Amino acid sequence: MSIRSKRAIVGLLAVTAAVVGVWAAAYPQSFYTDFPWPGRSWVSALGPYNEHLTRDVGALYLALLVLSVMAWRRPTPSALRMAGGAWLIFTAVHFLWHSLHLRVYPPADQVGNVIALGGNLVLAILLLLPDRPVEAQQHDTVSPDPAVLTPRAAALTVGLLASDRRSIVRSDALAGRDHLRGSEFAPEELQ
Repeated sequence: MSIRSKRAIVGLLAVTAAVVGVWAAAYPQSFYTDFPWPGRSWVSALGPYNEHLTRDVGALYLALLVLSVMAWRRPTPSALRMAGGAWLIFTAVHFLWHSLHLRVYPPADQVGNVIALGGNLVLAILLLLPDRPVEAQQHDTVSPDPAVLTPRAAALTVGLLASDRRSIVRSDALAGRDHLRGSEFAPEELQ
């Protein structure tokens, strides 16, 4: 899977984390009675209101938001795998628990629970899939890993460095510095 695809996935997870995290942490009573939208009370169907636990859920999602945004901003393979691993641990347990307690919901909400929570689980797994080889991403100028240059980026870098080196040598020669005479970096007129 390409880094670009994984970046989109972690961005989608970040949006999910932002919505749920802010809602549960800042407005726990509303989250308890109205999640996932007014009239569909998935949280309140599971037991009595507990502000502490609801805010903790919000804080958990906000922590996942921070990790997801970091991976989205700097989409290295290791950052994307780290985000995928964190989301996988959380969503696997969350999905399993809700799957075992679907009987409290009407059929439409049972399906909604499985789709919403299962979707996040699938997205987390996708972040853990192997990356496409760098050779397959030759058209990309920016490498997903800052330690690895794509062929195009390497060519551009070498071209810029060679151009800068020639400029420096010319300015040294024009300044009367002939210490480069005979050097491989000297302009032809000094050879």
